[in-house]
Amino acid sequence: ELRGTEVTIWTFIDEGGRVVPDLTRLEPPTSNEEFNLRLLRQVTEWLFRPAQQNGRAVSAWFSYRILVGTI
Repeated sequence: ELRGTEVTIWTFIDEGGRVVPDLTRLEPPTSNEEFNLRLLRQVTEWLFRPAQQNGRAVSAWFSYRILVGTI
C-alpha cells in the first residue's frame, strides 16, 4: 500500500557517528504508523563517519530520501 511513497529521513549524527534517536524524524510520515516506527528503529542502528570541521569530528544533521518499496 505504501509502494512509491517518498519519505525524507532527518536525523542528527553525533561526533562519534551515531544517530541521536530523539532527533530523528520522517518528513512526511507515511500513513502506516507501524512502518514509520519500524523505519525509525532501523535508522537508529545506522553508523556514519562523523562530519568534519577544521579536522575535528562534529555533530551534524543528515537527511536521506527514500522511495518506499525500494529499500
